Amino acid sequence: MTFLPSKRLLISTILAKLYSDPVSIGRVPGEELDDTRVKTTQPKRPIVGQLARFTVVGLSCTTAYALMYIALHPMFGAQAANFIAMLAAAVLNTAGNRAFTFGLRGPEGLTAHHIQGVLIFGFGWGITAFGLFALHQIHRSPSRTTKLVVLMAVNLVATAIRFILFRQIFRSRAPAPRG
Repeated sequence: MTFLPSKRLLISTILAKLYSDPVSIGRVPGEELDDTRVKTTQPKRPIVGQLARFTVVGLSCTTAYALMYIALHPMFGAQAANFIAMLAAAVLNTAGNRAFTFGLRGPEGLTAHHIQGVLIFGFGWGITAFGLFALHQIHRSPSRTTKLVVLMAVNLVATAIRFILFRQIFRSRAPAPRG
């Protein structure tokens, strides 16, 4: 399998580009909710901005997941296509949420964050694999569309849990508030 080193190199290159030099993306919608300089009479709600950004990353990764699943299903079957597509989407999701949702850039904690992201992926994959298994127990030959709908529904549960876990993982390593 000579293609593995080139894939590893490609992934390493992508991760290096993402984390080597922080790129200013300007103001992010909801960012002012996280800004300690904003004076307001209501209590701050940093979770609102995080949820908005998490949703953007999640929708992008879910779209990528669905497209990969549809493309891989004919070649590998439902379970393998689900695993491969979810693993690729999990790497993208961890990188996107680390940088965009939680504002962490640079190499500090990068490896630990991606290992934790893969562990969270393992949970998500487990419940989606169970969802496919349960579907096949109910219906012997479900269509690809039915399988995809079941996977997307189960992924909603996994996504809510992923947000809670990412908030805990990235909170302890978040940069000090601006002031």
